[in-house]
Amino acid sequence: SIALQPGYAPAYSNLGNAYRQKGMLEDALVAYERAVALDPDYWVGHQNLGALYKQMGRVGEAVEHFKKATRLSMRRPERGTGEAPRRAGCLPRAAALIVLAGAAGLWALAG
Repeated sequence: SIALQPGYAPAYSNLGNAYRQKGMLEDALVAYERAVALDPDYWVGHQNLGALYKQMGRVGEAVEHFKKATRLSMRRPERGTGEAPRRAGCLPRAAALIVLAGAAGLWALAG
């Protein structure tokens, strides 16, 4: 899909997901960063970056991307993928992760 549409942010996000599942975190980081560089309003890309940064122990960066994903998803849920943005009354995953991060005390760590 990237070969056919090199400017399509979701393709890079999907590539990042594949790398992340294989434990190739640096490659996933490059792919996710490319996704949000192509489309800064693509909330799923920011959500993926937040999850990866959290996995890498980079809590401050994770929180920033979770915040951005939440803000963007509330404005433009149709730019995301999956079921959450399409279900009336459901919070996107990014919003749920922010709630969990607050409950886990990650805000204090993000300082």
